[in-house]
Amino acid sequence: MTAYHLDLVPCRFKLDQNEVPWELPLRLKKKVARRLAHTRWADYPDFHSDELRQAVGRHQGWDWQGVLVGNGSSELIGLVLEATLPPGGGILGHVPSFGLYGMLTVRCSAEPCWLGPSDDLSIPIDAMIAEAERDPSRPTILCTPNNPVGDVVTPAQVESLLERLEAPLLLDSAYGEFCEHDYRPLLSK
Repeated sequence: MTAYHLDLVPCRFKLDQNEVPWELPLRLKKKVARRLAHTRWADYPDFHSDELRQAVGRHQGWDWQGVLVGNGSSELIGLVLEATLPPGGGILGHVPSFGLYGMLTVRCSAEPCWLGPSDDLSIPIDAMIAEAERDPSRPTILCTPNNPVGDVVTPAQVESLLERLEAPLLLDSAYGEFCEHDYRPLLSK
């Protein structure tokens, strides 16, 4: 396995890590610094991040007990894959997609089934649905909007995939703010 890295190519607008293109205002930095300075550093923080999870749940309109927080989406994806992939088991996904999926799958000792893209590089959702119907027992990972090409699938297409799966679906929507679709109504499925 090789180390994961990002190629930092100079460009006018850097969008590949979901970063804002401007610096935070100084007044906001000072407010955060004041709050941090008044925090008891000798105490462990909220071990389960309940306060943060409650705030995220309120913001997203979701039960806070169904919210998982971590140090970025890469850590969360790794945790979910470790929890759902049995060693030697399979996972269904598509390429091209987020390069870290492959590395995390190897780390979990799982056998990937990556379906190739359509001629236009769109997500091969019909092939994924057919593959899930053939073997519904594999956990599945779907990135929409897809990183790196930006293609999306509709909630109806995701629901069609879910109807065929007996295993978990990891729906990676890290770039969801650039998508016209809201997949949250599917979370209960």
